[in-house]
Amino acid sequence: MSETEKPVDRETLYNEVWTEPMVVVAPRYSLSDVGLAKICRSLAIPIPSRGYWAKVKAGRIMRRVPLPELKSSGSVPTGLVKLPMEQLTGREAASKTAARVRKDTASLSLPEDASAPHPLVLAASRRLRRRDGWPEAPPLRSAPKEVLHLSVTMGTLAGW
Repeated sequence: MSETEKPVDRETLYNEVWTEPMVVVAPRYSLSDVGLAKICRSLAIPIPSRGYWAKVKAGRIMRRVPLPELKSSGSVPTGLVKLPMEQLTGREAASKTAARVRKDTASLSLPEDASAPHPLVLAASRRLRRRDGWPEAPPLRSAPKEVLHLSVTMGTLAGW
C-alpha cells in the first residue's frame, strides 16, 4: 500500500491543518475547505480561527490550540486518503486553466447594438405569434422544425 492509499490518522490531519491553510490541505483529500472543517469538528480536531493565516503572514506569532485527547487510546483513523500526486497536479492545472479562462472572458463585451434581436429570434417571434396552431390544452406553443426550437405560453408572447 503506497503512502497515498493509507488512511490519514487524527494527529496527522491536525498537524496538516495547523501547518497550512484549509484551502491548501483540503484539495489533497478531494474536499472543500468547509468539508474538511466539518470532518475536523467531528473528530474533535481544533482548526485555526478566521484570520489566523493572515496574522501569521503578517509576522504575528500565533498560539496553536493543542489536540485534545479522546477517550479511546491509540491513533484514530479519519477515513481520509490523500490523492495521488498525479491527480493533484491535474486538478491544480485544471483549476488554473479555469481561472485564466474566467479572467480572459470577463473582459468580453456585448456588441454596440445589443438591443436588436437576432434574425432567427425575429423569425421565431413572427411564427409563434400566428394565430393558427395553438392547442386548447396545455396552452403551450412550439415550432420545433420551422425556426428555433422554442416552447412558449400565450402570456410570454405578449411581452415580445
